Amino acid sequence: MYCADLKGGCGVTELNAIAFIPARGGSKRFPRKNIADLNDHPLLTYPLEAARKSRIFSEIVVSTEDEEIGEIARKSGAFLDDRSSEFATDTAHELEALSSFLVKREEQGNALPNLVCIIYPTAVLVEADDLKNSKAIFSSYPETEAVMCVSEFNYHPYKMLVENKDGHLEMKFPEHCKQRSQTYPEAMASNGTFYWLRVDAFRTSPEKSYYQDKLRAFKIPFERAVDIDYPDDLEKIKTVTLK
Repeated sequence: MYCADLKGGCGVTELNAIAFIPARGGSKRFPRKNIADLNDHPLLTYPLEAARKSRIFSEIVVSTEDEEIGEIARKSGAFLDDRSSEFATDTAHELEALSSFLVKREEQGNALPNLVCIIYPTAVLVEADDLKNSKAIFSSYPETEAVMCVSEFNYHPYKMLVENKDGHLEMKFPEHCKQRSQTYPEAMASNGTFYWLRVDAFRTSPEKSYYQDKLRAFKIPFERAVDIDYPDDLEKIKTVTLK
């Protein structure tokens, strides 16, 4: 379904972009987590709404093998990618589902987008402006092949300690651990909310990965980098006011 068909329409953009939300039905640690209830709404509907409000996507796609999730996606105005069971197992990676989707799209005679934004269905605190501002990186830095949403560590990795075979703690980075933290370079990590890929670079890269050679960061506060893996994580996020 094209963005013009979604409530709110679509803004005119230089680079055509699709939002791709991988939302399989199974989860061992938290069954049905992608549609767990949060403030009377399924989790999936929050990133769907952020994508819609951003007005930067020609299509918003939910990839799933699950009938209930598919129905929620359709009611939200998203296009449904019927994911093969092969790519819906616990060991399957969402980029395998993305690759399959792009192949099917080509086979159907549809043009491929310039960019794809993979948004996790549990990214409930991602905002429309996050998506807009991160997409703009591709215009500011045309050589960019991927953009990763990241947050700073609570503790710098240079302070890491590991337990040796005798049960004693050792410094993982002894050459840095004793230095003043003010001298450390900024450290950040993927926060598991969303990623952007330039489609042609992704499809021609030897490894189908988010870690492309020309990868840039889009930073959001750690507090909004929500990771929902267990029911307790959902209970914690219920204390946060969602816009």
